[in-house]
Amino acid sequence: MTLSDDTESTASTLIDEPLRDAVTQHLREFMARRSDEASGLDAAFTDEVLGRLTAFVLGGGKRTRPIFAWWGWRSAGGSESGVEATAALRAASALELIQAFALIQDDVMDRSALRRGRPALHREFTTDHEMGAWLGDPRRYGSNIAVLTADLHWSGRRTCSPTRSPSAPTRGSAPGFPGEGC
Repeated sequence: MTLSDDTESTASTLIDEPLRDAVTQHLREFMARRSDEASGLDAAFTDEVLGRLTAFVLGGGKRTRPIFAWWGWRSAGGSESGVEATAALRAASALELIQAFALIQDDVMDRSALRRGRPALHREFTTDHEMGAWLGDPRRYGSNIAVLTADLHWSGRRTCSPTRSPSAPTRGSAPGFPGEGC
């Protein structure tokens, strides 16, 4: 028996929707930790830059890369639950952070006006500049701040002990998630 394309699509959605939700929850927790860390440094930065970055990361996307990584984990014999499965899903979720970085950079390079039906991040910053009647070129400002935002997002906070290198995270940790390995 073969399923129609509609049935296959529905079956895939039913299987992957809880997984997509779990990835989004990992991302939500990560961005909340980043916001907590940054709020003590500068409230305006947290609101303007990190707030927009959080909205971008959480505001859409199909979560395809983390889903592929998860099913790769499972296909290779990885467990469906437990500590190792949680670490695998956390690592898979980090792929969505890399994708966000790449999309922000891509929108600047392509001068895209929209991303996911909303103004691209560099356009949001350009509009801020225009509305504020600030000195300088609004487009250049928007592009530069968007690239800086993506770079800050990419760099993250790296915490390593003197005996561990950034290339050797601890078992159960996922690079890119602060406080959970290097």
